[in-house]
Amino acid sequence: MKKTLFLILALLFCLLPGKTWAQTDSVEIQPDKIGIWYFGIGGGNCNKGVDINLSFTITSPNYWGGGITFMTGIVKSNNVPPDYYEDGLREFSPKDFLDVVALNFVKKIPIPKKSARFGFEVGPSWVRWNVAEFELNPNYDPDGGWPFPQYKYYKSHVAKNTIGLTLITKVEFPLAEFVGVEFSIYSVINNVQSVIGLNLCLDLGKVKP
Repeated sequence: MKKTLFLILALLFCLLPGKTWAQTDSVEIQPDKIGIWYFGIGGGNCNKGVDINLSFTITSPNYWGGGITFMTGIVKSNNVPPDYYEDGLREFSPKDFLDVVALNFVKKIPIPKKSARFGFEVGPSWVRWNVAEFELNPNYDPDGGWPFPQYKYYKSHVAKNTIGLTLITKVEFPLAEFVGVEFSIYSVINNVQSVIGLNLCLDLGKVKP
C-alpha cells in the first residue's frame, strides 16, 4: 500500500510541472506549427479550349512551400489551312492536346481573420503538345470524288515536348478545416504554344493551419 501511494505521488509530481508549463506556454502568441497541405482537383477554360487540373500543395508554418501540378487540356489548333472545310466533310475544328507537369515554389498570404488567402506559384514545367498537322490530299476531287467523297486534307497529330514556365495566382477560401475552394489564373509559357486560363478547384486536406 505504501509503495502504491509513493508511486502515485511521484507520478503527480512529474505531471504537475509539465501541466503548469503547458498552460503558461499557451498564453504566449506563437506561430502555427503544422502549416497546410492539400490536394486540389478542378478545371476551367484556357485560351481556345478547356483543361482539367490536379495538384498537391504543402507549405511550412510561414506559408512558404512547394507543389506539383498536372494539367491536361484541349485547345483549338492554330495552324488550320484556310480551305480546310472546303470538302464539306469537316464539321468540327481540329484540336491540339496538352499535358503539363509543373514543380512550383509556393507562397501563401493570408488576409485578416484568415477567411481567405492569396497564393502565388512559379516553377519549371514539362510540356507535351500533340499538335494537329495537315497534308493536302493529292487525290482530292473538288467535284465531289464520286462515288465516295474525299477529305481535302489528311489530318494527323505530332507530339512535341518542351520545357516551359508555369505562373499561377490564386484566391483561396478555406471553408472548413479540411475543405476549401480556390479560383486561379494561370499561364504556361513555352516555345510551342503558350496557354493562359482560369480555373476553379476543390481543395481537400489540411487547408487550415
